Amino acid sequence: KHPSASMSEPQQEGQEEQVESHDPHYDPIISLPLVAVASGEEEEETLLKLRAKLLRLDKSQAQAEWKERGIGDIKFLRHRQTGKIRLLMRRDKTLKICCNHFFHPQMKLQPNVGSDKSWIWGAQDFADEEVKSEIFCVKFTAPQFAQQFKEVFEKAIRGETIEAIPDATPAPAAPAPAPAATSTAAHETPEAPAAAPAASAEEKKEEH
Repeated sequence: KHPSASMSEPQQEGQEEQVESHDPHYDPIISLPLVAVASGEEEEETLLKLRAKLLRLDKSQAQAEWKERGIGDIKFLRHRQTGKIRLLMRRDKTLKICCNHFFHPQMKLQPNVGSDKSWIWGAQDFADEEVKSEIFCVKFTAPQFAQQFKEVFEKAIRGETIEAIPDATPAPAAPAPAPAATSTAAHETPEAPAAAPAASAEEKKEEH
C-alpha cells in the first residue's frame, strides 16, 4: 500500500484528533504615542472640592424654570501666579464643563428657600465658551458641605485670603477587624445591627 494512501484514510475509532491552536500576532503599522490632554487646571490649586448637583434658571420660555445642568465635583480654583479664583464644575463621565466663572464684589449668594443644603447666585458664566448671564442653584448632600461652600464663596467675593481645604467628601470608612473569639464571647448573643437610615426622595432621585 502506498504511504500517501494511509494519510487520506479516516482516523480509527478512539483516536483523538489533534488541532493546533493558531494565535496570530500582528505588529501595528503605525505606532501612536500617548498624548497628555491638558485640562486647563495645571496652573491652579484646588481650594475646595465638593460633590454637588447644579441647576440653571432657563429663561428662554415665557415662564422660567430650573433645569439640571449636571452632577459632579464643583471646585474653587486659584491661579498660582495671578491669584484669581474661579468656580469650575464638570459633569461626571463626560467631564463637560457646566459652570466656569470668576468672582467679583457685586455677586451675592442667597439661600434656597426651604433648604439648608442649597444656594442660589448669579454670574457671568463662560462654561459654553461665551459669556452668558446665568442664575445657578447648587445642591449638596449635607448641610455641612453647603456651609463650607458658602464660607469659601463669600471669601472669594470679598477677596480675602483662603486656605486650601482637604477633599471634603468623606471616603467610606474601612470596617474594623473582628476581635478574636473567646470562650465567653462564643456563648453571647450578638446584638442586631442598627438599621440604615432610609434615603430621602431627593437623594433617591439624585442616584438615578
